[in-house]
Amino acid sequence: DAEVVRFCQMLLDDEREPDKISFGSEAGLFSEQVDVPCVVCGPGSILQAHRPDEYVDASQIQHCWTFINRLVDHLKVSSLT
Repeated sequence: DAEVVRFCQMLLDDEREPDKISFGSEAGLFSEQVDVPCVVCGPGSILQAHRPDEYVDASQIQHCWTFINRLVDHLKVSSLT
């Protein structure tokens, strides 16, 4: 229900429920130490990640690129207001 999660879902145009997984990133430090809400996201599936034959489907790269472009567009508009 965090605002940052809803924001990312809006940019992704995705109505699926967000998922939580256990792995290491700096997001936990930001969240706990300085109370900054964090979302870790990126292309691909955790099912193919961190394995000897790790890969990301090209369609996931395109989906990620769309997300980044929408984020940049939103930040441009937000900085003007």
